[in-house]
Amino acid sequence: MLDPRRALPVLVLLGAGLASCRKPAPLMQPMVVLLPSEATLSCGHGLRFVPQLSGGSAYPVTWRVVEAGGGAVAPDGTYTAPASPGLYSLQAWESGPRRAQGLARIRVVPRPDGTIRVPDYVRVGARGLRAEVPPQEGSTYRWSITGGTLSPPLDGPAVTFEAGLVPHVVLRCRVTNVAGDSVDSSMDIETSPEPQVKIRPERVVLSTGEGFKFGFELSGRLEAPLCWRVVGEGGGTIDQAGGYQAPGTPGTFHVETSVSPEKSGSQAEVRVVERPRGRIECPGDPVAGATGMKACVPGQADMSYRWKVTGGSILLGQGEPCLRFSVGPGPTLSLVCLVTNAAGASLELTRTLPVRLPDTGPVQAPTP
Repeated sequence: MLDPRRALPVLVLLGAGLASCRKPAPLMQPMVVLLPSEATLSCGHGLRFVPQLSGGSAYPVTWRVVEAGGGAVAPDGTYTAPASPGLYSLQAWESGPRRAQGLARIRVVPRPDGTIRVPDYVRVGARGLRAEVPPQEGSTYRWSITGGTLSPPLDGPAVTFEAGLVPHVVLRCRVTNVAGDSVDSSMDIETSPEPQVKIRPERVVLSTGEGFKFGFELSGRLEAPLCWRVVGEGGGTIDQAGGYQAPGTPGTFHVETSVSPEKSGSQAEVRVVERPRGRIECPGDPVAGATGMKACVPGQADMSYRWKVTGGSILLGQGEPCLRFSVGPGPTLSLVCLVTNAAGASLELTRTLPVRLPDTGPVQAPTP
């Protein structure tokens, strides 16, 4: 059995030996921790970063932006983002002998853009219209409308809407970017009334086969070219510029123009009349001094007649298709008739005849 008085030194030595075998604790690397360590900011916006120093250092901190053009930082750690989006680094270090450092990562994104774009022309009651704002990655969108109806989805940079039967439609959109910054924008759209068209002229008289160009008066704005058509069959033809060609048969027809094929429009009445025709009919051997002679041209509806006689005199029938006249002494007789229809088309008919002297009776033989 060991004597306790002799064993104690051994234990003390043993303890001393164990203590001498321990490794010293590693020294902590001095560092600066920036709060926040990561941030997302809109262009031009600012944020203050707070440094936390290990070991309770009392030395001041120096700041800098690592990348050129990456923004600016104030001595108190307030960072201002640049005008250009990108990824940037903010560095801080203590000015003491340890030179502890810290780094923060900053993502700079564009400011939210709420510029609303719509069609130049919005008609009252129009459907399938599109509105949009510039798309930005990671942004959220919230649309609303007054005076119309939105069609889902409503959470994208573009939306489809219908204009109501009102003079104004107001569109609104809230855009929030990934930095959490929002912008509220609105657009007041003045709607245009349904376009109205009136054909001009409303009545026209044409000769068979004659061409004519119709015009129109328009209120409002057209979204497509006017539609032209001849109502019914046999009334001629018309092109989409309003160029009309009358048929070869007289009659009363109608031409129409409208703002769309599905809608009725404004009509014009087209009266088609015959062209003047024929020749002057009269005795072929007028006798000098004869009276009550008759000349005629074909009678046509809606015609006017103007006669002129050279080498004789008009007795009756001026303005009629048949004329009574007397014959002068000769040697010739000239008959002219200007025939004009209701459309203003004229035809001048002329006939010139030799004048015969009157018979003096048989020549008697002399008396022996």
